[in-house]
Amino acid sequence: MTTVRECDYPWTGFMIWSSGSACCCCYGSSPVGDVSKDSPDAVWNNATMQSLRASLAAGVLHTVCHSGTCKYVVGSRAESPAAGDAAAPADFDEAWYVDHYFDVRDGLVRGLWSSGLIHYRRFGHREFRCTNERKWKQRTREEHVRRVTIANGYSATLTWLDAPRVHESAIVLSFSARNSGSLAWDANHRDSTPIRSSAESYRLLNDVGRVRPMYQYRGELSKAVAPGESVALELRVPIDDLPLGRSFVVLDLVCDEKAVRFSAGTTKPLVLGVRRDEWTERVDLSTG
Repeated sequence: MTTVRECDYPWTGFMIWSSGSACCCCYGSSPVGDVSKDSPDAVWNNATMQSLRASLAAGVLHTVCHSGTCKYVVGSRAESPAAGDAAAPADFDEAWYVDHYFDVRDGLVRGLWSSGLIHYRRFGHREFRCTNERKWKQRTREEHVRRVTIANGYSATLTWLDAPRVHESAIVLSFSARNSGSLAWDANHRDSTPIRSSAESYRLLNDVGRVRPMYQYRGELSKAVAPGESVALELRVPIDDLPLGRSFVVLDLVCDEKAVRFSAGTTKPLVLGVRRDEWTERVDLSTG
């Protein structure tokens, strides 16, 4: 079943309305910030966005997401029944909580809840939210250490196992990933966000890292991979997803930060050139 674990909107961008309000998607999500009052970078890294990313990565439906038509929300509601209220924490700082979480403050204005404490007891305790400034600073320090560890410890060496080929209206990509870093790669477990294989299609190779890909594909590891070990991977890209003419598919790995590519560090991704003839729709593939 498709759940919020598969949603990557909070890692890839947000929409900005004419009022300055920023939302992660168009499926009726609540605002996560206001770029008329804060910079886009500040909104992108604010406490609401961090809470949203942590919740979705853990498979927890967030109060920012409430659309009845979003497939991720519908799947998560079907998978997990509504949780009960938590006890009121003794160290809860109402003023700090409301000021720190943009969506909570916005919800108060719209009458969705009567106080920050009501929100925390009903939703916030499941959404990786802090109750006061001291805990926020502690979590920020721990997150910094974790990010440094990830940046220094994750590295991969990617090689083609077989030449890319067209089979049953899809391009089959078979490649090997060797763990050349110092951290083990986790496989896809329910209670953790794994290392995943990644393929993304672009119309221009120069678009990689600058614009969102046309399509994204993810594959799970079949096993945990210790440093020095390798794993065989296969991804399929539907030909109809690619435009007539020339395009590119970039193969990489994504770590447990979802949209953080290994190639942001030391890994060199694999690149496949694709050309669909506009008259015959013949597909030519080239690796570089």
